[in-house]
Amino acid sequence: MQLRIVIPGGTGVLGTLLARHFHAQGHVLSTITRFPKPGPGESVHWDAKTIGHWASSLEDADLVINLAASLVPAARLVTTQLVGDAIRQCRRAPRVWMNASFSEPDEAWEGCVYSADTPATRKVLLRMAPVMSPEFGPFPHYLRLVRWGLGGEIGSGEQYVDWIHDFDFLRAVEFLAGQEEIEGAVHLTSPCPLPNHRFMALLRDAWCTSYFGLPIPGWLAPAKVLRSRRVVPERLAAAGFEFHFPGWRGASEDLVRRWRQVHER
Repeated sequence: MQLRIVIPGGTGVLGTLLARHFHAQGHVLSTITRFPKPGPGESVHWDAKTIGHWASSLEDADLVINLAASLVPAARLVTTQLVGDAIRQCRRAPRVWMNASFSEPDEAWEGCVYSADTPATRKVLLRMAPVMSPEFGPFPHYLRLVRWGLGGEIGSGEQYVDWIHDFDFLRAVEFLAGQEEIEGAVHLTSPCPLPNHRFMALLRDAWCTSYFGLPIPGWLAPAKVLRSRRVVPERLAAAGFEFHFPGWRGASEDLVRRWRQVHER
């Protein structure tokens, strides 16, 4: 069945990934962005501050995926409230509104979604782990450390790493869109978080089993890499979702293989 899908803030890396995926499946796609550019489906301009002609794109949509997740807390509250206001004003409201956030709950941000007066629209809050892709996000940075011989543990190495393979991220979004009984917060993360030292060791093995990785002291690492996040996707599992890449060994091997296909031609 062909769906109408709207992605506010959809020209970033995750939006591009989703747009490609849904466009390839034949769905009708609209991306709402401050910087329209050619891509899958139509690209609609907004200023991310006020309701304008872009709001008509939400009429009778099957799925709205809000990815306008500015790193500035005040800005992401504005864009999330804006999407909620636009949905409220629709004559034929979207069936599902997904709002992407980080794996650590942000009460103010999620509160914008919960408080939006959109009774005809099912709301799903995506608490997302870092999406691992050979094209973008943290994976190329981790792999660069391994390739340069710096792929040992980071800091103590005991902090847990949460992650999700890009293929499972796309499948999970699709799965949740079709699960009419699921509302509220859902963790999009692998069921197998693991300590950083093990995460890096398996990545070294995926690149080349003989690689030795020098450790990186904590004072040289970004704070977000040193935070421990041991989260599992309980609601996804309970709903019957099955991960194609549940473990990091298989996921890292696939990601390395795909990275090599692009960079070692």
